[in-house]
Amino acid sequence: MHGQSGVLVAGGATASLTSCTCTGNKAHGVLVRGQGSVGSLRQVTLSHNGQAGTMLSDGGRTEMAACDATGNKVAGLVAWGCGSRASAADCSLTQNAGGGLALRDGAVVELTRCLVKGNRLPSEVVGRGSEIRLVVAAARAGPGGACVIDPAPRTMEGGVVSEVRAGEGGKKAAAPAGGKKSLLDFDHVVIHI
Repeated sequence: MHGQSGVLVAGGATASLTSCTCTGNKAHGVLVRGQGSVGSLRQVTLSHNGQAGTMLSDGGRTEMAACDATGNKVAGLVAWGCGSRASAADCSLTQNAGGGLALRDGAVVELTRCLVKGNRLPSEVVGRGSEIRLVVAAARAGPGGACVIDPAPRTMEGGVVSEVRAGEGGKKAAAPAGGKKSLLDFDHVVIHI
């Protein structure tokens, strides 16, 4: 157990973590803070931290692949502030005391084949410019590749959830959530609530 975050990436630094565990920290498992700061996480378990599994702020960026964020007190992945960006592929954000995801004030998170389920609260997307992008396999690529976010994220104050098929430019837009068509019926979906 570390007194603060397990790993701090700041001041434009880059850190790569592969096949390791960040668990039981007082704050975050991994904190990426500031413009130019980048965290690359591959097969990392982020669990039972006092705040988020991974936290991005002030323009920090991270790429996550095959990571598990579970049992954290705030959320699996938190991104705050314009320029804060995360991409996650084949990751699981489950059983967190808050939501699986929390985005605020212009942060963007792109998810590919991720599972966000079984968290105590819904994920949140708050503030103009904040966006969750769900990337699914192109129609011609065959079945599979969808993200699961259950329950659906809450969007407030201009937050957006969009769905984009990999390898295709968006051509059609869906009606707001609650419409009769499935999001998977469209090449590109943007939901404004």
